[in-house]
Amino acid sequence: MDSDDFHHQQQQQQQQQRRRRSTTAVLLQQHQQQQPGVRWRAVQPARRSCSAVTERDMMMVTAGAWQPSRQHSLTAKRSSRVYRELCSAWNSRVGSQNSNAPAHRVQALFSDLGLYLTSVQVAEMMQCVMKCANRSSPVYMTFGEFCLLARKLKNGLDRGIPRSVQFSRLLEKDQEKHIRGIKKNSRSPHSYDVFLGGSCNPTTWRQDLAIPYLQDAGVSFYNPQVDHWSQDLIEIEHAAKESATILFYVIDSQTRNVVSDIETANFAGNHNNLVLVIHPQDAIAGSVVAGEPISFREAEDIREALTTLHKIAANQGTLVFDNIPEALNNVIQILKDKNRQSNDTVEDNPTYRKIRDAFNKFNVDAPGPGKMKISHVTRAIQFLANQNLSENDVLNLTSEHQDTKDVGGNHQVYFTFNQFYAVASKFLQLPDKNNRRNGFDIGHSYRLNVGRPLYLSHESVETTRSSKTTDIYLAGESGDDIRWREDIAIPMIKKSNLTYHAASKTDLSVLLDAHTLLFVIPNNSRSLATMTLAAYSIAKSCRMVICIQNLSKDYCTVRGEKLTQTAINDYNRGRIYLADLASRERVPVFESIKEAVEIAVQKSL
Repeated sequence: MDSDDFHHQQQQQQQQQRRRRSTTAVLLQQHQQQQPGVRWRAVQPARRSCSAVTERDMMMVTAGAWQPSRQHSLTAKRSSRVYRELCSAWNSRVGSQNSNAPAHRVQALFSDLGLYLTSVQVAEMMQCVMKCANRSSPVYMTFGEFCLLARKLKNGLDRGIPRSVQFSRLLEKDQEKHIRGIKKNSRSPHSYDVFLGGSCNPTTWRQDLAIPYLQDAGVSFYNPQVDHWSQDLIEIEHAAKESATILFYVIDSQTRNVVSDIETANFAGNHNNLVLVIHPQDAIAGSVVAGEPISFREAEDIREALTTLHKIAANQGTLVFDNIPEALNNVIQILKDKNRQSNDTVEDNPTYRKIRDAFNKFNVDAPGPGKMKISHVTRAIQFLANQNLSENDVLNLTSEHQDTKDVGGNHQVYFTFNQFYAVASKFLQLPDKNNRRNGFDIGHSYRLNVGRPLYLSHESVETTRSSKTTDIYLAGESGDDIRWREDIAIPMIKKSNLTYHAASKTDLSVLLDAHTLLFVIPNNSRSLATMTLAAYSIAKSCRMVICIQNLSKDYCTVRGEKLTQTAINDYNRGRIYLADLASRERVPVFESIKEAVEIAVQKSL
């Protein structure tokens, strides 16, 4: 073979090798002349144990207006089967490659490629794209981002990664080394310092006060108040809440805050990282709330719900303020304190990671993310420390950490990771991490050093658990036209020879000591305080039954007052939210009061 033929054959081999390169690498190549100020380089084929999309990869895609060059490697693109598949899927679902795919179409796009992602995986993916592209909300994906992610996920499947693996796990291996090199205790790339929850439209406290303040302080945040809301944002918002260092909730006086009250009470019951602002409620007859005047009775109902929320917050040791600036100042101080504690973190400890892996391994069949059945806890301890524990042994070990009920009947105990860590650390001789959550030291009071929390009335101070118990605690409004207690519940309870407590006002000590809680939310009552208390009880894993009746959409009166359509929608929205919250935690929900009482009686026998 002469020299010319040899060089010609060598050139052909090099061209074939270039054609076989990752399509994503081809797509990422750009001329600097086409993107002034942005330096581009091709992503080389991964040399890893698994195919993973890293934040660095995403930054390369999203640093500019990422679009595949039409003038570069056209031959290689046309010859790429994968690229043709990507184009076909995109064109059928979105259209032009210059158009963006709305978030609600992303799952279908990947399904067309045989990548059947769950809504949670898609939400994590969109969260990653949003952060790396520095967008305000994860509402769309570009064609370039789609190509990169699809290629990486396909490579992952080719290498044996199951489709059920969470997207975050695909990120994990590459991120672990990269993140540790930046900061030892760095959180997930999808996490935020602060989640801005509470009152939404028409309030503007986020844009006017919170966001400028946090931006000036260099604090990351998630704002759930968006211009264009879509169904897929539910999962993203949930992930942001779970990962945020601080849940910052504001209860404004401009709205009824039906869902906000319920959600806040639930978070107060199971989160140690809640900072709460409750504006003084000066609502009187004729005051404008949610764009319409309210009656004196409705103003009373709103204040009663906030009083209940105050009591819950005080009972949980939650910081409560009466104005946003002081609360934000407190938030910044907490974050600074957390950073000072970062040198003491155990999360880089190999044994800590071993416990985390065991939790992930045995965390199956749980009602929601981040929870483990007690039966699986015993198996995980056997796996970690070769210790055979009964469920009662585990409960005895965690009595100081968790307000547990007995595990008989239909009641099931679940453990968070912190509670599981507390048990495992007793056998592996690790520092007890249960007294800290996201930098919050439960044994330390910020009230003495930072800000000015709202001082509550005598009725709202922390309650002391009563030594007496009752079989059934009856929670819900009662009156001349609301007689579910007198006509249905009490006669049925007496017939079963059970004791009951008919609450006239919120008494957390009696409620938490009762064997079974019965909440009734009838169709002729606003029941805002009752729903708030029920949400808290769900968070405390109380044995309970709920009866929820929606207000009539056509015509509804409460104690002789006709409700507006806006009011009906607001209070029904709260009912729907509470029912969903209860269902996720496997709390029985009924529409019939009689059926609810029957189940409450059965649970108490």
